[in-house]
Amino acid sequence: MSCRDLRFLWDSKTCLLHIPHFEMRAGEKILLRGKSGAGKTSFLKLISGVLLPSEGDLLLFGENLKKLSGSQRDQFRAKSVSFIFQSFNLINYLSVLQNIRLVRNWSTQRTEDKDLLRLFESFQLSQEISKRFPFELSKGEQQRVAAIRALASGAPLILADEPTSSLDEENAGIFTRVLEEFLREDGRSLIWVSHQNLEFNFDREIEISDWKVGT
Repeated sequence: MSCRDLRFLWDSKTCLLHIPHFEMRAGEKILLRGKSGAGKTSFLKLISGVLLPSEGDLLLFGENLKKLSGSQRDQFRAKSVSFIFQSFNLINYLSVLQNIRLVRNWSTQRTEDKDLLRLFESFQLSQEISKRFPFELSKGEQQRVAAIRALASGAPLILADEPTSSLDEENAGIFTRVLEEFLREDGRSLIWVSHQNLEFNFDREIEISDWKVGT
């Protein structure tokens, strides 16, 4: 992934993000730090094509996202990027397993059902939870299900938006250790945005203010 002289305008005059240059290697794990409202989530949306840059180009896996139509960006995002949201974004009327399969079925590199057992066991979740609905789970369980969903998609890039902010110290530790294990095992890339100190062996840490936010 790479971008140069990328700007994102919040409105016609206010520049929320200005990134002179950024490159990310395949398999790299990056922590993006910054205060609330600094543009971290907007950057994740730009990477995934949910938002488009106001100026400059962003290339992801060789594709210039600005040159793709809305439907092409949706298809590209489904196979290339998976999110772990702070608010989980699980669908309450679908079971845990149905939530995982829904995202996984959009991907061409998805994890098979037989491999989901290892994911559940690693995140210290019982198979019985797969039959339950998200609203029946604790916040810690929902967040671990969200991580399983992202990993099961097979997407080569994981975008994590403050995923441990609602977890206690024990669950946050489980979450980060297991996520790190699976990402490094599969050689997938990660961008994790947070203002917290994390026990995770990132390859690089970036302070979003270094990108001249708001100029």
